[in-house]
Amino acid sequence: MHALTSEKPVGETSQDDISAQSPDKLEPAQELTGKSSSAEEKDVWSEDYDEHISAEEPAPLKPKKKRKWGGVIVIAIILVFLVLWTVLSPKLIPQSGDTYLRSDEYSSLSGFAGDVETYAGNTTWAISVGGDANASVGVELDLSVLVTKVSERTSNFWFRGTGIELRNASIYYENGTFLAEMSDKSDIGFGPLATVPVTFTEADDCHLYAYVKFLVYADMRIGFLPVKLVEIESEVFTIHVS
Repeated sequence: MHALTSEKPVGETSQDDISAQSPDKLEPAQELTGKSSSAEEKDVWSEDYDEHISAEEPAPLKPKKKRKWGGVIVIAIILVFLVLWTVLSPKLIPQSGDTYLRSDEYSSLSGFAGDVETYAGNTTWAISVGGDANASVGVELDLSVLVTKVSERTSNFWFRGTGIELRNASIYYENGTFLAEMSDKSDIGFGPLATVPVTFTEADDCHLYAYVKFLVYADMRIGFLPVKLVEIESEVFTIHVS
């Protein structure tokens, strides 16, 4: 009798064969699966990280209006300064020649003219002393001291001319003893005029001279600049005191 045998069709695999397979043969597949998962997680993490580090912070808004208005304000301040600097310039003194050096009213006692040179130009200034040549003891006598411009030549086109600020006008005895100083001053159009009240204590022929000090300003096309402090003394004159 023949024993019953069970033959497997070619190409089929039974459950027993699957179970009998060695676990070692599954490890490469498991390792591949593990490596693939790790790579995917790393790629996802990298993408998230790249998104964070590549994101640029929004640029701050530029205060265009503020900077614009700031520039306008600065320009306006500069323009106002230049206008005030020009408007407040000392008044230009006109050239009057020797008119007031020969005047019976302004130079009845004395006069003197001298040249003053500055970087703004060359100017001839004159002082004229007027008043009564007779006085009484103890009685106040007013003397006038006038500063005028005889002639002027500016150094260049930028300078329009010169003006002055009268700082002092005084009367001295011929030996240098101080007698009196100005009590007030005024601008009479062609120069500053100072009033110097004098009083004598004894009868005599007093020999005197006038001393003036003034600051010269150069008037420019825009603005002005102080250029020189000038001191001038007049010729000696005589007042008879009785």
